[in-house]
Amino acid sequence: MAGGLLDDMVPPYPPLQQYSTEEDNMLTVPRHMLVLPGVSQHGINIAATPEDEKEKKRKIDAKYRLSCKKRKEELGINLQKLREENARLKREKRSCWEENNSMVQKLQSKEVAIGNLKREIGDSKKVFSKQKDLLETLSQNPFVQQLM
Repeated sequence: MAGGLLDDMVPPYPPLQQYSTEEDNMLTVPRHMLVLPGVSQHGINIAATPEDEKEKKRKIDAKYRLSCKKRKEELGINLQKLREENARLKREKRSCWEENNSMVQKLQSKEVAIGNLKREIGDSKKVFSKQKDLLETLSQNPFVQQLM
């Protein structure tokens, strides 16, 4: 059974009791409509005294303060978790930034090394080309052919 909006406000009524017809005839209102002392009817306590109302208000206020206190504690715990996560993310950001700078420096040094290797290869190609030309020239010389 689904709970209604007024379930907390309207107390359950005691089961109807069977009374004799003589007693029922003496009543001016039906027995089931009578308000029992200290029991509220439709959320309104007719027999409530000012002290009862003050006590009820104190209980409601205490319950509200307790819920506020619990909520404040939960918010404090959540805030602490967020602070810790923020600090962790800042450390991670710093680490990534340092790693990025390190990688940029390594990349620049590798580019310089590649440039040096390209120059060496170019120089080696020139030397090889000159040696090849010299070998061809010498291989056509008859004196060198006799030595071979």
